[in-house]
Amino acid sequence: MAEIKRHFDLLSAEFAGADGCLVLPHAALLACGSA
Repeated sequence: MAEIKRHFDLLSAEFAGADGCLVLPHAALLACGSA
């Protein structure tokens, strides 16, 4: 489980806000909604 968390943290770092919560671009939300 720790390995999965580590990879998630690495991949999501560019989308983290100042408080550490994810801040996704609108395009990502639209792509997810249309998949």
